[in-house]
Amino acid sequence: LLFKDRLNTRVNLAHKHIISSDLCPRCARLPEDSMHLFITCPLANRIWQRIGILPQTDDINELWDASLPHHLPKKAWSLVLMAL
Repeated sequence: LLFKDRLNTRVNLAHKHIISSDLCPRCARLPEDSMHLFITCPLANRIWQRIGILPQTDDINELWDASLPHHLPKKAWSLVLMAL
């Protein structure tokens, strides 16, 4: 759902006229689309920092190619992304 932009983000819900505001309820600064929800929101950014990964991309699909921290086994990366 994430990679097909089918998540019920506030942007998608507002586009469907289900809600009136598309602003992120956590930071109230920017519209909550998939990119914001998983990367650019300050809360999401803190989570990435805590696990030692700083996504440097404007494309959500490039998360699979992000550099892994040295303490994380390569086999764990897909599990980490799915958990997040």
